[in-house]
Amino acid sequence: TGGTGGVENITFTTTVTGRYVRMYGTARTTGYGFSLWGFEVYGTPAVSNINLASNKTATASSIVGGNTAAMAFDGNITGTRWESASSDPQWITVDLGSSYTVTKAKLTWETAAAKDYKIQVSTDNLTWVDAYSKTGGIGGTENITFTKSVTGRYVRMYGTARTTVYGYSLWDFQVY
Repeated sequence: TGGTGGVENITFTTTVTGRYVRMYGTARTTGYGFSLWGFEVYGTPAVSNINLASNKTATASSIVGGNTAAMAFDGNITGTRWESASSDPQWITVDLGSSYTVTKAKLTWETAAAKDYKIQVSTDNLTWVDAYSKTGGIGGTENITFTKSVTGRYVRMYGTARTTVYGYSLWDFQVY
């Protein structure tokens, strides 16, 4: 209210989610109509149904037999996989490339799965926040919904106990 023209930078005091943004004028400062030279909106797009981890850069605590971390993010659900050394703990991390608010993950395990693990999120790849914890896992495909959304650039599976004597092995690791 009370605008006099020129450039106005507006910061919302609360997070707002939506598809459309409009400037809704209710009173003019002149006898003429409303006129804008530019209208810019900045924010993070909601991407809940897009796999943010697809073909992104990945690292791991170890690899065995040429089964690299990148193979868990290549979209080949039964042809390639990440395989770790047979010791605990082990981890696999994906760099999403930018910071996102993540709410879900999907893990597709090979027979050598995690019994106990965490899904963790980080902004700097150093300090981690637990988004999900699992104890007593048996493998298979796990569709995980976090109890609260977490924002970060890096997402990892941090395994602390295995279901077999072999290492951890993931066919696929998706992040939403």
